Amino acid sequence: VGLVICEASDSPENTIFLKKVLEAAGLDLEKDTLACTIGAEDQYAFLPLIKIKQAESILVFGIPPNQLGLQLECPLYLPVSFYGTRLLFADKLSEIQADTVLKRKLWQALQQLYLK
Repeated sequence: VGLVICEASDSPENTIFLKKVLEAAGLDLEKDTLACTIGAEDQYAFLPLIKIKQAESILVFGIPPNQLGLQLECPLYLPVSFYGTRLLFADKLSEIQADTVLKRKLWQALQQLYLK
């Protein structure tokens, strides 16, 4: 099971884009992930959730680690192991959808996570 976290301002079109991207990696957004949104100004204590839920992977779109209460340096599009979970931080879905280079970066990162 994976967790997908997106910025709340992302539109329904971006959810459709996310579904397509995850399907290409062999995942179903509704069946294989728990998706949630966080407002641009919200702070979230994320570490307890990682320890309790033990998601295999967590994809974060458009939200920096410190907004999730994580004091990590996580380069975008580079999977990082943390407490037995693989984290992947990326740009907002709307930015990725509009940029071919970012789409390619996301796809390469997802391949590292899911299609080894």
